Amino acid sequence: MWADRDGARRISPLPPGSIEIGGERGAVRLSPHQSPNGCQGRRCIGIDVAKAWLDVATSGEERVWRVRNDSDGITTLVADLAARAPQLVVLEATGGHETAVTAALVAAGLAVAVVNPRQVRDFAKATGHLAKSDALDARVLARFAQRI
Repeated sequence: MWADRDGARRISPLPPGSIEIGGERGAVRLSPHQSPNGCQGRRCIGIDVAKAWLDVATSGEERVWRVRNDSDGITTLVADLAARAPQLVVLEATGGHETAVTAALVAAGLAVAVVNPRQVRDFAKATGHLAKSDALDARVLARFAQRI
């Protein structure tokens, strides 16, 4: 739960211990493990979330891989990412489809930021990435993680 600017209590879909910056839906949400300096020179992960799939990209790599957005796929993803020990994992707020994977990543002790999709889209446009696909979105999210 958190209180907005008017003092009204809201139920947050975030795992316990996480915070939502700005108190706005889709604002940057940080786990208690979050570094405020981004990934600069370290491994960052971008995850494009859809109802059925999670497309995953690592900063500095071209390969994008896909897992199902279900309990088996999330378990596989968490194990893989825990072995990679990324500095930060970034996902877009997708109306709730990101909640299960975010909770699993935070429970595994990984730093997670759930960001506003519009901010990521503006970042992509500003850096000249105008095409849109799930794989490209995952790569843009990984690059965005390096800069935030």
